[in-house]
Amino acid sequence: MLARARTRLAAEPGEIASRVRLVQASAAGAHQALGGRRFAAVLCHGVITYIDDPRPFAAAIPTGS
Repeated sequence: MLARARTRLAAEPGEIASRVRLVQASAAGAHQALGGRRFAAVLCHGVITYIDDPRPFAAAIPTGS
């Protein structure tokens, strides 16, 4: 899925592609993988639906301003 997203993103105009950052990491390792940066939105496609209790998962992802 990430490879497909990279391919599609590469086909977008620069002003669009420059606003997107694709990162693969576990929820526990998200803070480190993002270098402590925070984002207004984080998309976790096909992940949360497989977790019994998504609250700790969501809390581990650094979001906000």
